[in-house]
Amino acid sequence: MAKRAAEPAGPRPLVILAGGGDFPLIAAEQVMEAGRPVLVVGIEGEASPEIEDFPHTWVKRGQLGKLFSIMRTFKAQDLLILGMLADRRMPTWREVDLVGLWEVLRHWRMLQDGDDTVLRKVARMVEARGFTIVQPADVIPSMIARSGLYGRYRPTDGDLADVLVAYRAAKELGRRDKGQACVASDGQVMAREDQRGTDNLLERVAAERRQTGFTGSNGVLVKCLKPGQDTRLDLPAVGPATVRNAAAAGLAGIAVEAGSTLVVDEDLMIELADRLGLFLMGFALSSAALGGQSGDGQPRGGQPQGGQPRGGPAKDGKPTGGKAKGARS
Repeated sequence: MAKRAAEPAGPRPLVILAGGGDFPLIAAEQVMEAGRPVLVVGIEGEASPEIEDFPHTWVKRGQLGKLFSIMRTFKAQDLLILGMLADRRMPTWREVDLVGLWEVLRHWRMLQDGDDTVLRKVARMVEARGFTIVQPADVIPSMIARSGLYGRYRPTDGDLADVLVAYRAAKELGRRDKGQACVASDGQVMAREDQRGTDNLLERVAAERRQTGFTGSNGVLVKCLKPGQDTRLDLPAVGPATVRNAAAAGLAGIAVEAGSTLVVDEDLMIELADRLGLFLMGFALSSAALGGQSGDGQPRGGQPQGGQPRGGPAKDGKPTGGKAKGARS
C-alpha cells in the first residue's frame, strides 16, 4: 500500500475571530507580514468594516457551526480571539445555528456556570471541537506591554504611590469580574471601570473634574489582568484613544501590567503622551512587593519596577519604546 504523501511544511494557518476596534486589524497585518496565512472572521455588529482589507468573512453571533466550517475549509487549527465586544451576552436561541444549538445542549451545565465569562464559555466549546485557542503573546508578541518607561516623561514618587493604589483596586475589581482598570489620585481611588469600558471610565473622571473646577495634571490610570483570567481572552488593552482620554481627564499618566496588556499603535501613543505631558509605563510587581502573596494580585506594599521621578525627560530625553509593526494612525 502506498504511503500517504506528507503535507507540505509551512506556517500554520490562523483564523482571527474579530470583535471591535483596531486590535484584530493590526494583528492580521503583523501575521501576514510574518508570512503566516490568516483569515479574519468578523462578528457582525462588532467587527470593523476595515477587516475587508484582509482575507475575511463574516459570522453572526451564535453561528458556531459556520465558524467551525470556515476553520476546516481554511485548514486552520488555531483560533485567535481579539477585539472588543459591545454586547457581552450569550446568544439567544434564535441567533444560534444548528451546530451551535447542539454545542449549547452538550455544554448546558457548563454554560450555567456563572464564574466563566461569555468568551471563556465560547472558547471551551471551540476547544471541544478539537481547535486550539492561541494566546496573543504567542502570535503578536510586539503588541504585548513590556516593563519600563515608554515615552519622555517619568512618574513622581506620588504618581507611583497612586499606581499601587489603583493596581490594588483594579485587582479587587477584577476578582469580582467587574473590570480591569481604576483611576487613583492623591492616594485615593477616584473611579472604577465597569461594563462600559475604559473610555467611559475616563470620561466620568473628566466630567467630575470639570464639575469641581479641577485644573492641572494629577492621578493615574492603571489597567491590569484580572486574577485567574485566561490570558488567551479579553486582555486589558490601551491605545492612542486611551492617551487622549487620560489627558482630557487631567491625569498624569498611564500604567499597565507588563506581559499581559495589549498595546496598540505604540509609536502614536508615545507621540501623543510626549505632546500632552503624560507618562506611560509598563510595570511588574515582584513577589516582595506583593507581600509574599501568591498570584492573587493584591499587593501589601512596595512599588512597581522602573519608576523614576516625573517632571523631566527619561535619561536621553527620547522615547524608550520600540517601533510597533503595523501601526495604524
